[in-house]
Amino acid sequence: MVDHDGLANALLARVADLALIQLATNLVPSLITMASHMFRNISENWQLDFGELVPRPVGDVVPLLERLENHRSFKANGSIGNGNVPFLVS
Repeated sequence: MVDHDGLANALLARVADLALIQLATNLVPSLITMASHMFRNISENWQLDFGELVPRPVGDVVPLLERLENHRSFKANGSIGNGNVPFLVS
């Protein structure tokens, strides 16, 4: 006697495997391309978020870093509230 349910389940499993292989074959190169474009964009444009960097003497920077370290919102969660750091601007 033939086990029709077993054959149907095996066939469905094989079709699902082939569909996943086809999906991965088509999707993975696209994901790699998207990731490489995103990486290139980030690596080329990361400095745009900083605006104009002003070189400062070390003697001026150390007190600024100490103020940042001692700031209560920085101590609470390890980051600065909403990303604004008005107490660093002179």
